Amino acid sequence: MEKFSQWRDKGTGIAPFLPHPSSTFANTALVSSPVPVRLGNVVLAVISSILKIPLALALGILHFGIILPIIPSYPVRRVSARLLLTILGVWYWNVSIDGARRSVSRKNALSSPKAGDIIISNFLSPLDALVYSAVLDPIFVIPTYTGEIMVYTLLGAILAALDLPVAASSSTPPPLADIQAKALASQKVIVFFNEATPTNGRALLPPAIDQVPDEANYIGSKCRIFPSLIKYSPPDITTPIPPRSAVHYLCRVVCRWKAWGVRVRIAEPLDVSGKNAIISAFDEICRIGRIKRVGQDLSAGSKLDFVKAWKKGRS
Repeated sequence: MEKFSQWRDKGTGIAPFLPHPSSTFANTALVSSPVPVRLGNVVLAVISSILKIPLALALGILHFGIILPIIPSYPVRRVSARLLLTILGVWYWNVSIDGARRSVSRKNALSSPKAGDIIISNFLSPLDALVYSAVLDPIFVIPTYTGEIMVYTLLGAILAALDLPVAASSSTPPPLADIQAKALASQKVIVFFNEATPTNGRALLPPAIDQVPDEANYIGSKCRIFPSLIKYSPPDITTPIPPRSAVHYLCRVVCRWKAWGVRVRIAEPLDVSGKNAIISAFDEICRIGRIKRVGQDLSAGSKLDFVKAWKKGRS
């Protein structure tokens, strides 16, 4: 992969946009294994597809077409999202909120995200939004790579993770106060994918928005900020390179007969006295995830050139 060396971070050597070796359909079952193993994998992939595709389509239509627009009950929406993830192959869960394991109930209540709070998370795949929906049922914010705020529904956030980063919003970006008012009215938290595009999870990109507007008066008095890490095992479910289509990605996921695990770790709310909240959140994500941050030359905007080079190199 030396041809893509210009998209490696100069300080760490990490290439955040390179897909994992097993993240293509062909590699999932057909590469560098003995013939009997490859044939067995193919058979299992076919069986998995036959079983999963009808179930995934049926539950997807039920979840997005009926449950989300009609049923306001969070427990129902949460169970439906988890069931859909299970059908897609995410079988193992490890969700933790730092501080919520303490025995004092008042401390537990104060440690958990509440309506209007902001969760700043890394960004890996279309399943991220579905995972957070199963945990918190939030509003999603994904900025453009030029730093404009964009609000997404669950389905919109999923589709955004299947596409290239957006350069500019087609409408006037809403102020954070309006987003928070909407979150409070609907009793939701806000999940903020501030990298602006999915990566392979090996590092954290520079934030597309590097400071909360009116930060000194906003954080603490009006909302809290929670850093959060999402991680998959194995990591080949990530989409640093956009797939050919949503259908292609769905087929790649359901054709895999082995399961994925997901880990979500939400850190305690930041104490940002005299500090930049966004930078502090990114530092904390790196700490809890044991990952590095890459330089400004590897922002979401640089991914556009990388994808062009990647497609040219494979054509």
